[in-house]
Amino acid sequence: MKITVMTLLIIISAKFAHAQNIDVLEMQLKSLTNPQKKQKILENNLSFFVESGVPNQNHFLLLYGIALQENHQTNKALDVFNQSLASLTPLKETHRALYIKTLNQRSYAKYLQANDPASYCPDRKAAFDALTPEIAADLKVLTYSYYSYCFRNGKSDFYYSIELLDRALKIALEHNLPPRTLAMIYNAVGIIYLKNQMFSKSYDFILNAYMQWEKVKDYKDMHIMLHNLIVISIEMLNFEQAREHAKEMFRLADEQKAFIDFLFFANYNLGIIEQAESNIAKSNHYFITALNEKSNTSKGYFIKQAFEQLIINFLHTDDIDSANKYLLKLQLYHPEYESNSLAINAFIEFKGESFFDAVRLLLQNVEQEKKDRRLFVKYATESAIINNSKSIAELDKKVLRKTVRIQELKLEQEKNDKQNMLLIFFLGFLLCFGLSVFCYYLIRTRKTLKIHANTDYLTRAYNRRYLFEKGARVINDAQLNNKHVAILLLDIDNFKNINDSKGHYAGDMAIKHVVEQCKKYLPKHAFIGRLGGDEFLIIIPEQTIEFTIKTAEYIRRSVVENTLELIHPIPLTISIGIVSCSKKSSLDDVIAEADDLLYQAKEGGRNLVIY
Repeated sequence: MKITVMTLLIIISAKFAHAQNIDVLEMQLKSLTNPQKKQKILENNLSFFVESGVPNQNHFLLLYGIALQENHQTNKALDVFNQSLASLTPLKETHRALYIKTLNQRSYAKYLQANDPASYCPDRKAAFDALTPEIAADLKVLTYSYYSYCFRNGKSDFYYSIELLDRALKIALEHNLPPRTLAMIYNAVGIIYLKNQMFSKSYDFILNAYMQWEKVKDYKDMHIMLHNLIVISIEMLNFEQAREHAKEMFRLADEQKAFIDFLFFANYNLGIIEQAESNIAKSNHYFITALNEKSNTSKGYFIKQAFEQLIINFLHTDDIDSANKYLLKLQLYHPEYESNSLAINAFIEFKGESFFDAVRLLLQNVEQEKKDRRLFVKYATESAIINNSKSIAELDKKVLRKTVRIQELKLEQEKNDKQNMLLIFFLGFLLCFGLSVFCYYLIRTRKTLKIHANTDYLTRAYNRRYLFEKGARVINDAQLNNKHVAILLLDIDNFKNINDSKGHYAGDMAIKHVVEQCKKYLPKHAFIGRLGGDEFLIIIPEQTIEFTIKTAEYIRRSVVENTLELIHPIPLTISIGIVSCSKKSSLDDVIAEADDLLYQAKEGGRNLVIY
């Protein structure tokens, strides 16, 4: 039996020893699931392909670098990608697709190595800049998705990252790309929403990505999605949900032994869950268990995070000896270790008896925590408002400092009245100046705040509250002055079918699309507001019913004719009910009447205007 097995292994090794064609070699690799076997086959072919010239040589190096990444040899993978790009860069015009693929893979290796956008984003920008129309759809989608990670903070960056992912999703749907591609896009969108504190949306997209990976049994990416879901669940204080995802991580670690770092991440994630629930002893247990598995992962960033969180846990429980013990282990593991944690750096300074530096760093840590708490507000409003808010906060501090100084001057008044009077006058001038600047920023932000208070976040139409307030004023004014006012109540036909078939993101885009088509044909004094979901109210003052009916028909046809590719082949149509206000009508009465007409339009087959 042993002889038979050995003979079979020799035959298989001979079969894979020297693939004479790079495409044949790539097909052989795709048929394998074991990362170690992939690397072995590539190394058997190394001497043949490194001398085969461009592009075969660089195509081989790309496959070899990817295999090294899968086997947690990130530094070696980076060396391979650097070697390939050194020869590819001068020839990128003739080998553009290979050049872009290699840039993307090197950026991913840099991400695994340091998780630092400053390190991996230059490669992603270079790949994005190299795109041309003839590049394959799947490579375009990958490049858009990778590049979107470089734009995760601030209003303008957030919208640009979502725009990149919109383009990627459109291409993926147009070309019917596989679940892996959709999963990559959903994951990217989820991460962008997570970075901007939109946790509920983030969770939905990451969960969708997980289900796409599950379809193709990509256990590695399923594991990564579970980590992201745990982080989001903790942010939403849904610890029971986080624990369910952690159980799934342990299940995968138990069933998929080939992925040797699964157990590290399962324990690491349970550690952060227990830490978030202030179960410090349990958190320490799981972090220590994770660190016992650190030799099985190449993701140094998470190893350092496990060390640092463990040290912080010990500091919280006044266990200085244990904190010091694991700090020494961390420094031994990473001799050039430099922490980004102010609390860890304060502990290092304290150990070195630099007490003033330790206190300074702790105060900085307190200030950083204050800033972190403000982040939720930052992403719940617009970036411009937040920038102004920060300026106002700074002015508050200046005013406080000047007030304290004034009190100090009053204590010195007995010594030198004349000098104190001059100082008080000068400080009063500075205080007035600071308040003037403060008022200036308040005036600038008031208009923006008012707009956001009155508008719907998704569509930029009026929200329900302001719509009823403004609509009631318009109707009262029309009744007092004997003017015409027309009310249009509309909603999207079969909207639930769009959400169920194409997802909530597509549903949001359909709602935005309808509002855009409405605004094209509304007269100057008309306005539109979102009542809720896919239902909208349009108020057109000072126009005849005939004009209103024509406008409604223009809108209806425009929605039909300007198709939305994102929801194809589902048709996008609307139904509209029109009512002209009478002298005794209230806004609620008119809406109720329009709702009856809208119901008639639905009963009549939809895509109709009823008046």
